[in-house]
Amino acid sequence: LGFIAADGTITRGQFSVSLGMKDAGHLDRLREAMRAEHPVKFYSYPAKQHAFARFLVSSKPLVADLAKWGIVPRKTFTLCMPPIERALFGAFTRGYFDGDGSIYFTKISAGYIKPQICILGTQALLSALRDEFTGRQIKSYINAEYRAKRIWELHIGAMNSIVRFREWIYAGATVFLPRKKERLDSVCAPRPCIHCGTIFTPDRPRGHLRSKACYQRW
Repeated sequence: LGFIAADGTITRGQFSVSLGMKDAGHLDRLREAMRAEHPVKFYSYPAKQHAFARFLVSSKPLVADLAKWGIVPRKTFTLCMPPIERALFGAFTRGYFDGDGSIYFTKISAGYIKPQICILGTQALLSALRDEFTGRQIKSYINAEYRAKRIWELHIGAMNSIVRFREWIYAGATVFLPRKKERLDSVCAPRPCIHCGTIFTPDRPRGHLRSKACYQRW
């Protein structure tokens, strides 16, 4: 449901999800989970150097059922946290992060690269996620997305909060977008200091490329 909330589209009694070619295998997993006979189709536009995969189902009963959970046409501007059990928030967040989440790095100095998580959505949905994060000691903040004021961004910047976020959404997980998990795993993985080679966990100090001892010397 989280993945559909992020990347699903409802139009004229049809449900569809489109992804870039590098993530096409995730649509096969969705298709198998739904036990659907509809194929995943591939499209290419050489003039625009653009190719993508799409999974589409024409089913009014399916569209009606999704509407009960807030998956409606133009949900980009109306989506709220669906009425699910709190125990499922982690799984929902993982699916939504797979669709509308990203991990990027900001270079602060020669020895300091700061990773951040960004999740796009409506103010209502992101506020609900932030409240859940706060209860789990995951620091985050929300601001308006610069290209469209009706879209908002939720950011997680503290490295220890990123580690907690990763541990929470992937706890017991069997379905996820591999590319996103691999990138988040690499951010949270122990790494060697660029000066002394000591292996250290990057939860504190945040995002540094140096071990604590080398950082303090600098």
